Amino acid sequence: MSRTGYDFTIAYHRVLQVTGAKSQTTLAVWLGLTQSSVWDAIRRADGIPASWLVALVEKYGVSPLWIKTGQGPQRLSRSLEEVPLEELLSEVGRRLDAIILQPIADSMKIPYERLAEDYSGINYSKHRAGSGVTPVSEE
Repeated sequence: MSRTGYDFTIAYHRVLQVTGAKSQTTLAVWLGLTQSSVWDAIRRADGIPASWLVALVEKYGVSPLWIKTGQGPQRLSRSLEEVPLEELLSEVGRRLDAIILQPIADSMKIPYERLAEDYSGINYSKHRAGSGVTPVSEE
């Protein structure tokens, strides 16, 4: 147990569970962090950083208390209906980019962040559901 009063390893696994991340790099992308900041937090293992907790609340509606202790509800009261469509589409696009680009970066032996910076993907939040427009990347 860390000096924070909870077990970092268990809390970290809860973070992976709610985000669905399978790697440090993917977790970093989904939380809007750098891979090195995730690695540093894991190496120190002295508590889930506040920036992670803020991102988990804002992006996933996850309770910080649940992440730290496993107590209380996993999610805060924000329902899916309250999330703007643009935010949902943007999150789906970000996750798709991470899922698609991570194996490419690995096979090219370059950092994911470098590939992601160079990649000009689709801005999914600009497209509305039911608009009849298929998103196409601009080249």
